[in-house]
Parts: sequence; structure tokens; C-alpha cells
Amino acid sequence: MNFNTEQIIRTIKAMRKQEENNGYSVSDYLAELPIMTEDTTAAAGTNNTTTTNNDNNTPVDASCRFVMVKWANTVSDYCNYSKETVAIALSCLDRFVSTKSGQHILLDRHLFQLAAMTALYTSVKINEEEVMDPDTVSALSRGVHSKDAIIEMESKMLTAIQWKVHPPTSMSFVRMILDLVSSDYLSDSVREVIIEKTRPDVETIINEYDFCTYNASLIAFACILNTIEENIMDDGTFYDKFETIIGNVLDVEPCCVQDLRFEIQEFILDSNNTKCSVIDADTANKTMTLNNTSCTAGSSTVAKESSINGIHSSPRAVTTTANGVLC
Repeated sequence: MNFNTEQIIRTIKAMRKQEENNGYSVSDYLAELPIMTEDTTAAAGTNNTTTTNNDNNTPVDASCRFVMVKWANTVSDYCNYSKETVAIALSCLDRFVSTKSGQHILLDRHLFQLAAMTALYTSVKINEEEVMDPDTVSALSRGVHSKDAIIEMESKMLTAIQWKVHPPTSMSFVRMILDLVSSDYLSDSVREVIIEKTRPDVETIINEYDFCTYNASLIAFACILNTIEENIMDDGTFYDKFETIIGNVLDVEPCCVQDLRFEIQEFILDSNNTKCSVIDADTANKTMTLNNTSCTAGSSTVAKESSINGIHSSPRAVTTTANGVLC
């Protein structure tokens, strides 16, 4: 084992320790919704947020998260942000609403919206050169959420997650895992092919609530194995050796990764065969367009309010679910 390999293994183990024991795990929070009472409803409010109505008081569900993920990805695509910035935002959001101080936000879709937008704002501020300021986020919400509400929500979120805003992402694990494989077994060109074919599956999976409780390392490992099985032609020797060695480095049970592999395969297959949407056709026609929105490099402003009409994928449009309830 050369020095570089030892360093990579130490790094992977440190990342594993971080995701397991350093406050980066996510609970199945939708299965643990608090009981809605007058006290919890009042606790969910913020000083600078408009009083919520009865529709907004409908508890959050998986479709709400999906809608806000679509919004975050739309902003990311247009502004050329890394998808890992979105993944980090989702980690912050999921961990926030998994905490005792953030759990009650799940009782109010309006505030969940605000939390999701704030999580992206925070992640962009930390990870991107092109940043958003609170006024921009307010404008992206089409005025639904004020600048002060965004600042207040960020403070509440960062306190709840103890300022842990650098989670190891699935794609960071993908790169580190493949760096362990010697060029004698995997050429640089094939390595890049595996990364690029694994990336879409990883990005699809981390967007789904059903997979948010899985460690990033396990998602990365399962997606890589699927890619190798589907795209690397060999007699199975490389696959078996890779699975065994990486499984030992990650310290994961073979049955766990195999179960997740099959779950991911089924989900990806269903996604490819079925157009899954929580938005009705009329709403979809009005959303996911960008029109004249501008992203200014090196500026603290992603878009001016006057040019934001195109990003409708925030509160008043994309967040309208099929049953007409604001999410």
C-alpha cells in the first residue's frame, strides 16, 4: 500500500466518521411528525413571517420536499451552481427539520418553503463564488418571504444543526472511492466514465425523500456498483474484488449495500419509465421557466426583482401541489 492510498483511506474513514458520529445523520422525520397543537403551531412562526393560513398548516409531506428540490435544482442549473451545493442544502434542511427545534416547521408548509429556500441560500453563500443575498432570495420567493424572515430562519437553522454545514456528499465519496483503485485495474478514462455515469443516479437519489436517511457513502457505493455492473465488461473478477475491498474500507455490511443497490435500480427504472410529478399539468406549464433572470458572476446579486418573473418555481407556482395545497 503506497502513501497516497493510505492517505485516501484515512480520508474516507474520516468522512465516514463525520457522517456517522458528527451530527450529519438524518432521521425519518416525516414518520416522526409532532402532534399539531396551538403551542407547536405558534412555535413554528417567526417574527418576520406572514401569519399562515389553514392551507399552509397542512403538515409537510414528501411531495413538498420534492417540489422545493426541483426549485433548488432549477436555480442551480441556471446559475451554474454545483449540484453538490444543492446536496449540501438538502442535508442542512433535512437535518434541521430532524432536530427538536426545527421539527415543528413540518407542521407549516409556508415555513418549510422558507427553510428550504434559506438552506439553498446558505449553501450557495458557503460553496459558490456567485452568491445570493437575502433580498435576492426574497425576490425569488416573489415577495412571499421577507429579507428579515430569511435572516431569522438562517440563524435558527444554523443553531439547530450546530453550524455543521460541510457534510461529506455522495459525489465526494464517489471520487474518493474511485481514487483508491489503481490505474493498473482502472484507466483514467474508464474512471471518468464511471464517475459521469454514476453522477446522474446519485443526483436523482439524493433528491428523493425515501433515500435521505441513507449515509452518503452507502449511496455512493451502491450507485458505483450499479454503474460497474451495467457498463464495465469483465468476468466479474474486478466487480467482486472492488465490492469486497471498498466494502471493508467503508465498513458496510454486504447485505445493506445490495439491498440499497436493488432499491436504487428499481427507482431509476421507474423514473425512466414514468413521468413522476407532484405538480398538475396546468401548474407545470407555468413553472420551471427562467426567462430574463440574470446571474451575475462575482456579485452578491443573482437576480434583480424586476427580472425574476421567470423563476416561478418558488412559493406561488411550483409549490402548488396536485391537490392545490401550498407546499
